[in-house]
Amino acid sequence: MLKRFFQFFLSVKLASLLLLVFAAVIGVATFIENDFGRVTAKALIYSKWWFELILLMLLINLIYNLKRYNLFRKEKLAVLTFHMAFIIILIGSAITRYHSFEGMMHIREGEESNIIVSDDTFLQVRVDNRKLQLDYDKKLYLSGISNNSFSIPLDFLDNEISIEYVDFLPNVRDTFLQSENGVKTLHLVVPGDNGMQSEYLKINEQRKIKNNVFAFNNMSDFAINIYYKDSILYCKAPFEVQSMKMSDRSSDSFSANTEFVLSQRTLYSVNELNFVLKDIIENGNDDIYSSSNVMSDGSTDALKVKINCNEESKELILYGGKGFTSKLEEYKVGGLYFNISYGSKNYYTPFSIKLRDFQLERYPGSMSPSSFAAEVTVKDGKVNEDHRIFMNTVLDYRGYRFFQSSYDQDELGTILSVNHDLLGTLVSYLGYFLLALGMIMVFFTSKTRFTFLNKQLNKIKSKAALLTAALFLSINVT
Repeated sequence: MLKRFFQFFLSVKLASLLLLVFAAVIGVATFIENDFGRVTAKALIYSKWWFELILLMLLINLIYNLKRYNLFRKEKLAVLTFHMAFIIILIGSAITRYHSFEGMMHIREGEESNIIVSDDTFLQVRVDNRKLQLDYDKKLYLSGISNNSFSIPLDFLDNEISIEYVDFLPNVRDTFLQSENGVKTLHLVVPGDNGMQSEYLKINEQRKIKNNVFAFNNMSDFAINIYYKDSILYCKAPFEVQSMKMSDRSSDSFSANTEFVLSQRTLYSVNELNFVLKDIIENGNDDIYSSSNVMSDGSTDALKVKINCNEESKELILYGGKGFTSKLEEYKVGGLYFNISYGSKNYYTPFSIKLRDFQLERYPGSMSPSSFAAEVTVKDGKVNEDHRIFMNTVLDYRGYRFFQSSYDQDELGTILSVNHDLLGTLVSYLGYFLLALGMIMVFFTSKTRFTFLNKQLNKIKSKAALLTAALFLSINVT
């Protein structure tokens, strides 16, 4: 039974089936990436254990074929080269997957940096008891349409610690909902970047809205104070206030520190800010929602997790995403202190890159950029090397590759895409070289499938030529 299993496991039929499955999976991943983003394709396919298993089984099958078909012979040199090429390419991809990283480096003109913001996202945790600490990070592949569940046990002294997945919301947005556990809240409308926007001011709260401090039942000498008195809502501000009723367009004005009744459907102007009291919510509460399942770089996502420590639990929401690092937030659970964050993390190069000058060229008569380049200096101890990074010209230094990716809108900064994968790249390039060499050797090796098919084709051509000649002669005789 075991022998039959290994025969099937190492058979050409299984290898052919795996190649078909691999091609189908890659096709599906392409559609997922197009519709939901590259991160989603990673979460659903590229990061899965079964995808790695397909490639591992193909690698084992290819290695076994070297022995099965006795390819270490002179007449099989072309076929051997092909097999070795695919084996080396698969090994190179494994090295890239497990021992490389990529990310972005942002540099402003006249400044230098050695910080790479990772392309992947991580859950970063630090646990301490104010004497000892444990640092831990785990790479996460999360998306809005995949099963993101995880449970991470942490070994710190004699404590029972785990971090469990609760929910994941990509492209998160804030909202305000009616809730039984909510509090009285004022719904204000103010001008925003894309039209009017809603702001929510809870009772007993002070918060800054568009460069002005608002306070609700929490008086301050420097705030626009809104408060209840005899069940009537009043307002008093340290600035002059202009008002206009939307119903009849009647207007009024109130001098600084003058108390007046705050009404709905009335436009108030104070200290260069217009606002309207849209509604008074009796029981309101903050909430968040996902505006889209399409994963994109730079968008803010929300990861909800639960910390379990020494029979005590706490749920929390971590805001972060791909392309930027998030601040570690501290929580106390089960007698220990947890600093935790979700998002990209920083890698540090053993040298720094200084941006001397960023250059942007545009098409004549247009504002559209035609090319852009970064004049940089690599500073590595006593070494100072000047380089120019632009479109198809990269900077290779100590195993790091720097590509010109983007730039700041004020054209005073550059964003470099960085790849650190020297070994994986060299191994993969060797595989590609052998693949090209194998294609060439096919034409000069006698005992190959290509040569056999070519001989068969020549025989068919010869027979066809004789048949055509006989038919031509018979026609002429007739």
